[in-house]
Amino acid sequence: MKATVCIPVHNEEKNISSIIQNILDQKISGVNLNIFVISSGSTDNTNEIVRRLCQSSYPVNLTIESQRSGKANAINLALPFLRESETDVCIFTDGDVYLDKNALKCILERFNQGDELSVITGHPIVSDTMKNGVWKKIAVENCSIWDEVRKTQANELATWALSGYLFAIKTKDLPEKIPVKLAAEDAFLGISLLLSGKKMEYESNALVYVKYPSNIRDYYRQKSRTRSGWAQIFKFAPEQMKSLRSLQRQVIFSRIYQGNYVSFLCFILDNLIWFLDHLFTRNNSNRHIWQSADSTK
Repeated sequence: MKATVCIPVHNEEKNISSIIQNILDQKISGVNLNIFVISSGSTDNTNEIVRRLCQSSYPVNLTIESQRSGKANAINLALPFLRESETDVCIFTDGDVYLDKNALKCILERFNQGDELSVITGHPIVSDTMKNGVWKKIAVENCSIWDEVRKTQANELATWALSGYLFAIKTKDLPEKIPVKLAAEDAFLGISLLLSGKKMEYESNALVYVKYPSNIRDYYRQKSRTRSGWAQIFKFAPEQMKSLRSLQRQVIFSRIYQGNYVSFLCFILDNLIWFLDHLFTRNNSNRHIWQSADSTK
């Protein structure tokens, strides 16, 4: 099997070497593993660091987008390379995360178990680098909520709430192109493949460690972009988005009923952000371009 890990990045000079080495350290028998970095409008030393790795013996490739135009467009830039290199499976992750040593192995072995499987999404959890406090509690709770959502979807044979931090798709099932002004490209891919009848699964053992926002500004930026993306997708898949929102609320209300006050806080914050996003940013043509959240680095 040939697999390529795609990493869209913007100004990740502090992290890019670590995530590349982290991926190369994954020991997967019978897999030819490559890395493809898409650097979008980086103005720091990200490009130079990756270039040096490309010139070494590492199986690393780089393409540079001079002007930053969103993660969806970065993925579009990777699509020709993925097809021309005859990659069997494309794995998408971020430049500021850390994969468990068995994360890719869990995903790729799962693909080998069934030819009909098209997409697998991984399991984000909170990085140990986050300081203890209310923001870490919120991050842990949000991860737990989505873990329950995806497990429920998996039991119903319809796991399509992909996590942008780690998911994998068979190259043959990738769309020709992703709409470039998407604020939630992972959700778009998941629901598009669901509507086309593709089989998707949740691999809860494919852990990806994420440093989540630790202040209100970055939390707002992250959640606002997600809500904007959901609003875009609702236009062409309203029933599926209603179903997802309903399932998410069921999980949250169940946890609140059990006395989980952090889940209640997450619910209040998310709905407040949804309201503010709807009020102030719905007409922002550049909302698909991620605003940097420095506390997640």
